[in-house]
Amino acid sequence: MARLFPKLAAVLAIFGLLCTSPDLSAQTEKTLRLHLNQGDVLHIQVRQDMDIAVEILPDQPATEMKMIQEFRFRQEVQSVEADGTATVRHTIERVILEAKGAQEFSFKVDTEAEGEATGIAALVLPLLKTLKGMTFTTKTSPRGEIQQIEFSDELAKAINESEASPALKEVFSKDNLRNLVRQVSAVFPEQPVKKGDKWTYETEHSDAISGRNQFLVECTYNGEKTLNEIPCDVILVKTTIKPADGVARVKFQKHESHGELYFDAKSGLPVGGNLQHETVMRVNDMFNQTIRGKTTITVEREKNDG
Repeated sequence: MARLFPKLAAVLAIFGLLCTSPDLSAQTEKTLRLHLNQGDVLHIQVRQDMDIAVEILPDQPATEMKMIQEFRFRQEVQSVEADGTATVRHTIERVILEAKGAQEFSFKVDTEAEGEATGIAALVLPLLKTLKGMTFTTKTSPRGEIQQIEFSDELAKAINESEASPALKEVFSKDNLRNLVRQVSAVFPEQPVKKGDKWTYETEHSDAISGRNQFLVECTYNGEKTLNEIPCDVILVKTTIKPADGVARVKFQKHESHGELYFDAKSGLPVGGNLQHETVMRVNDMFNQTIRGKTTITVEREKNDG
């Protein structure tokens, strides 16, 4: 089991998030853009439900575990440039991490829970509580392109100086937080769209186990839908991995990812969404482990925001 935790961090790092669903009537063309104003505040919750199986020996049963990870972010627009590019400060308000598997390795930690943590939870909780209140900033264009992500010195210091295991530090590393920001975003097309129009863009994913990988994201505009009483633009998303050049430490034997994201039709701000992943990857190390994962990621904005 000691070898499992580092690989779980890799699974958490390799899964990403994006896109959206249905409509009512035919629509005219519209230009999808973010319309942010200084002082705008949003509260976003991102949850990942992961079923993970690690196979080390072909004649031995896989080690299985379910992990649930939740982040609650406060996002405040610090400034908006003349071209609409916005600088947003993200504050981590709450973190929940839960593992379900063998009894001795099962735990749940919540930065808002009361009482004393015991067992593995007692080792995990200090890092999560340190992360609470930490910030990072992004600079995003009106098309949703994330041009820059900067992490506060305090956040990096909190992770580096934590007594948590390297595997747990990887789960909350700058790379993984950077991946999460990209996953809950979508890049809008330059041209106006109508229902059924498609466009593509590339995004990058980095983590300590698999290194740097490129993903191709195909989006389809699926019209408008009302969600939580908010008229939303719906974008369907399908993500495929681009094979890495040379000898990769991780070989993806299967990668299927699809889902949908909802954006406020007026402001372009994210309202919610979900994404399903199914991945099988072979880790080319001394153990030659095979990791199978099924992940559902959901994003939800508080109803009174925006």
